[in-house]
Amino acid sequence: MADNAANLGEGLRIGEVSFTPIQSSPYIAPYRMKFIQNDKKRVWDCVKAHDSLSILLFNTSTKELVIVKQFRPAVYARKLFDKLEKEGTMDLSKLSELTEIKQDSLCNSREGITYEVCAGLVDKNKPLEEIAQSEAWEECGYRVPLENIKKFNSYLSSLGLSATKHTMFYAEVTNEMRVGTGGGLTTEQEEIEVLHLSLGAARHLLWDETRFKSCGLCLAITWFLTTQDMKLYD
Repeated sequence: MADNAANLGEGLRIGEVSFTPIQSSPYIAPYRMKFIQNDKKRVWDCVKAHDSLSILLFNTSTKELVIVKQFRPAVYARKLFDKLEKEGTMDLSKLSELTEIKQDSLCNSREGITYEVCAGLVDKNKPLEEIAQSEAWEECGYRVPLENIKKFNSYLSSLGLSATKHTMFYAEVTNEMRVGTGGGLTTEQEEIEVLHLSLGAARHLLWDETRFKSCGLCLAITWFLTTQDMKLYD
């Protein structure tokens, strides 16, 4: 791969971290479900959230898979919580009292860097293929014809919390289709790096535990390596 674990998060600065309760959000709505299961009363805390989709791109000109790398606040926060709990300076039940974390208590910014398939929320009243097409352009800079976009799987994620549906697409692209730089939408404050992986690098990434990856990325790479005719790509 073009980068290495030592360079993850290089040039990325994270500071003035604080946590506050969510009063309202356009993305999630927590709720508590009460029900009776086999004559026993049960209670379960859940979150209503948007469904999502992803699109795995394969550049046939270079014989490389196209994925993205970005900073994920929730991943960073998880590592920060672990660090503060080990230091004995954090109680999860008092999370909202953490108005600001001291700079010397913060984690390295690389702790929030993840590798993922190009993806987005299903928050528009459009066919999923069109949303996937838009994400490929916004995040990776590829203009993908709709006829190139094929669904290959779907599943429910976060089963114990939100059970949102994730739909997976695949498309073959060429160098000529990359007419932009990608990187995400500045209006949504996205900072996304586009990576082109050889198949050997993709195989290595699957089992590299030093790099935080989404389950969707692992599934997509595995699907590609086990279903596509490798003789055409090696």
